[in-house]
Amino acid sequence: MFGITQDQVTSTIRWAITYFSAALSGVLISKGWATTASAAALTTFLLGLAPGVATFVWGLWAHSKSSTIAAAAALPEVHSIVTTPDIAHSAQFVADDKVVAK
Repeated sequence: MFGITQDQVTSTIRWAITYFSAALSGVLISKGWATTASAAALTTFLLGLAPGVATFVWGLWAHSKSSTIAAAAALPEVHSIVTTPDIAHSAQFVADDKVVAK
């Protein structure tokens, strides 16, 4: 796409969670919609549990066989990837001439 790496995406997500959870807590307290304790609990949740769950789900998706092959095939330095027929002929790679069957 734009040459953005997985590390750049995860770094941006971590930054956004940190920034917006603090901002959200400030807004909730200033409007009187939350106490300091409940806003602190929300911030703790957003900074603690949410990134962990998001990282877990991202890791499952990003490290699947098809995602790894797609990432490698997207590199301009890679001219061919030889894999098993079931992967090479899957819907994800059927139009990609870099991914070929053994």
